[in-house]
Amino acid sequence: MGQLVGRACVLCSRRIPWELDAGFCPACGSPVHTACRQQALATPQEGSCPQCGTPPEVLEGLVRERHERQEVARDRAGMNSIMLGFAWLVGGLLATVVCSGLTLGAGTGRFVVATGAFVVGIAFIVRGMVQSRGR
Repeated sequence: MGQLVGRACVLCSRRIPWELDAGFCPACGSPVHTACRQQALATPQEGSCPQCGTPPEVLEGLVRERHERQEVARDRAGMNSIMLGFAWLVGGLLATVVCSGLTLGAGTGRFVVATGAFVVGIAFIVRGMVQSRGR
């Protein structure tokens, strides 16, 4: 939910000075003064939150905001997965070069490929792309 103090009550628009006289609604997550919540529930409005009385137009904005935050988090997680995949690919390339150099230098004539690192890297990249586009 985040910080309550300093936010504006969705019902009266006044600043919430401390946590003791306000809280987040358990149903919609709106910051509301306790007194405002009690007053709004005494005179319920059609389409308002049944737990705190937040008006319907504010609820729509909260839902939109929550979806936007979820999309940003999903995109960020996808990008992190893609970056991790590239790190695995680079690590696999470095392991291939070093190990092959060592075995060829020892005269065995073998070329070593770090296939596990490549497979994991590709898997992370694909996963990240699916996460980013999976809206």
